[in-house]
Amino acid sequence: MYERSTGGPGDDENISLKKRLPPGFDPYAEPGTYFKPNSFSLKERLANSALALFLIFYGVWGLYLDDLWIPGKRSTGIHLHGQPAWLMFLAFVCGAAVLLATVIDHYDNRNNEERYITFKKAAKISGWVFFVAAMLLHLTIIFRS
Repeated sequence: MYERSTGGPGDDENISLKKRLPPGFDPYAEPGTYFKPNSFSLKERLANSALALFLIFYGVWGLYLDDLWIPGKRSTGIHLHGQPAWLMFLAFVCGAAVLLATVIDHYDNRNNEERYITFKKAAKISGWVFFVAAMLLHLTIIFRS
């Protein structure tokens, strides 16, 4: 259906090849295969973007005040100060990165979905590590004083 260019000298089709290909067509994939990029609804993209911005701004505000409040379900919450607040902020940044990766993936038409999946897994694991480290450091500070 679509011819692939060899890329050799004098090959004028290289210039116009991308103009003739439909979105999502990967000219380097095996012949006969078609790649359809991820598509997310506008509602999901806006929600992810808003939540990511909220996490970053809330974390920056908490660091500015040196009082990062984490609400609790059955308590008044936890107030983090100093190093635990910084670790929790890093967890917020990892969470925002996961949310924004979904938004960026929607606009990226290349065949690299596995890289986004790998990035999201790594960011989630890093976020949980920072979260647990912040809580443990907070508990250590409380019990030492």
